[in-house]
Amino acid sequence: MKSYFKFLSRNKAYTFINIAGLVVSLMFIILMGDYAWRQYSIDSWHKNADRIYLTGNDEDFFMWPQAAQEIKEMCPEVEQTCCVMSQRGRIKYGQREVKEGDKENGIIMLTDSTFFRFFDFDLLEGDKLTALNAPDKCVITQRLAK
Repeated sequence: MKSYFKFLSRNKAYTFINIAGLVVSLMFIILMGDYAWRQYSIDSWHKNADRIYLTGNDEDFFMWPQAAQEIKEMCPEVEQTCCVMSQRGRIKYGQREVKEGDKENGIIMLTDSTFFRFFDFDLLEGDKLTALNAPDKCVITQRLAK
């Protein structure tokens, strides 16, 4: 070991390249570990988190009612479906328009009445079971309400 340290002290460029490579590789290992940990811990506090799956891609997610029904018929393991679609849009109430910071369009999530059977979000007001049981009902965030 003593001879190896003597070799490193005499070859500064070699030592620098090895240490820099070690630092970069450790950085990537830490980043990949953090990414994997975050992906498996997102919304894990929901009661049935291990039984919930989402279809979509990086940009948006969606499930049409016809597709959800066909998937449920094809796969007997599917206990229940919840059709969800996210899109960018503006929210207007009368003459007022809600803008989300500097973004031109905010994210709006459209879902069916089974949403609160899947997820354990608390509502400040109202009942989770009847919050989305009609087409003219919606749930908004506390921030949007203010």
